[in-house]
Amino acid sequence: MFKKFLALFLALLTIAFAVTACNESGDDSAQTTGNTTAENTTAATTTAATTTAATTAATTEPVDIRMVSFNLANYIPIQNRLPKFFNLIELFEADILMFQETVGQYNWHDAIDTRLLNDYGYAEASDSSIEHNQNWNPIYYNQDKFELVSAQYRKFSEPKTDPRTYTVAEFKEKETSKTFTCICSHFSTDPEMRITNEKELATFITVYKSKHNNTPIFLMGDLNAEKDQLSSQLTKVMTHALDMEGIVTKDTEYGTSCAVTGVWPGNWLRKDGFMIDHALATGKGYVGKQFEVVASATAAATSDHVPVIFDFALT
Repeated sequence: MFKKFLALFLALLTIAFAVTACNESGDDSAQTTGNTTAENTTAATTTAATTTAATTAATTEPVDIRMVSFNLANYIPIQNRLPKFFNLIELFEADILMFQETVGQYNWHDAIDTRLLNDYGYAEASDSSIEHNQNWNPIYYNQDKFELVSAQYRKFSEPKTDPRTYTVAEFKEKETSKTFTCICSHFSTDPEMRITNEKELATFITVYKSKHNNTPIFLMGDLNAEKDQLSSQLTKVMTHALDMEGIVTKDTEYGTSCAVTGVWPGNWLRKDGFMIDHALATGKGYVGKQFEVVASATAAATSDHVPVIFDFALT
């Protein structure tokens, strides 16, 4: 009898030890699972924070942009000038190209448009209302870097015999989504009408800026006046590149137009020449970096103007 009781006792004791071991194992497993879950949650939070920080850094990182303005002289045969023009395009490595006098006695637009797109990746900022008339001022942009938000073609209110215009294009930089607006124009050669052009454009810019949250706006083109001749209507709402804090200049002692000699082609680049091609800006979120007159023999042999380059950063 005693042997049976002892055997039963030992069996019950074995079962008790087994249950206890199982419970302890379950506790350890639960603790391990809990720790792993906590670690995963922490890792996920860290990853999310890192991603957010990287996105913020990408958004706030300054974006360097190069714009070029070039009057191409539509009254001079273009065939011999085309190779020089594309040599300059390669040297510029510009993000935005603004041209004046592309259509007239000779048609620059048809000669360069397809190649600018196929060989260099520049698309034209245009809308269906654009008229390719003598004073049409096209804007081209690097389509890999920017998205065209909108484009406008606008006429100044002046005599139909001299229908001056300006082109407005808003862009979004693809990596940061920063936006900015470019304006390309060619003001009248008549001083009174030029001042009218400046006044009308200043009014447009003031209204446009108020509707676009003070976005950076850049004007480039042949303004047919030297810097100190620009009217106060325009200079009150825009800052000339040469007046920007910290701006670096290059070859600005040269003129941009052969009007001082009235002779083209030839070595017309002179330090007492007329600088009538300009860059101006307004709005918030940009820093001017460099303004350059392209005073090279190639540029002087391409047109009766030389190009100007404006480098800036969106901040």
